[in-house]
Amino acid sequence: MPQIWFFWTMSGIALMLIDALVITGWMIYEYYERPGHFDVKQKLIGEIGVVKTEISAHQRGKVYVYGAYWDAVCEQGMIAAGREIEVVAVKDKFLVVKPVDLTAGEQA
Repeated sequence: MPQIWFFWTMSGIALMLIDALVITGWMIYEYYERPGHFDVKQKLIGEIGVVKTEISAHQRGKVYVYGAYWDAVCEQGMIAAGREIEVVAVKDKFLVVKPVDLTAGEQA
């Protein structure tokens, strides 16, 4: 009978560990998904960055802004890799960007 006792003891311990991991994971997820937690995203509006992978209105690409890589879409058309962009909005987990108008920057 020692094998049955050992089996049930180990099963109980494993179940408690799994429960603890699930609860901890859920708490971490809730903490990071809480509205207002990622205030840094709102600070990105108006920041200038660089396109790392081509972006279109219907296909996300990668941009480098504020020292980090972000998923992004553009308002309209397409933006090639290497071009400078400006962040105009933040939606869910991605940025909405537009190309930097070079002529406006030269006139200032």
